Amino acid sequence: MRIMFMGTPALARECLRAELSALCERTVPGFSDVLVAGLGNRDLTVDAVGPQVCDSVTVTRHLRKENTPLFSQLVQKTVSAL
Repeated sequence: MRIMFMGTPALARECLRAELSALCERTVPGFSDVLVAGLGNRDLTVDAVGPQVCDSVTVTRHLRKENTPLFSQLVQKTVSAL
């Protein structure tokens, strides 16, 4: 499936974030862990989206082990990236 999006990159990110969040909630209610797999070839423009996404993801999985009480207050989801 190929989707054309006409708008700003910020608007595209927000739309994608909202759609993925809704999809995760429908698929696994109360989900708490997210794995981002940034598959693709960074050196090939058409295929570089996956690695670029991983560059802009804030990974939080390691924080749960380091400071569990603070993590539970500040972060709702555990995020890992490949």
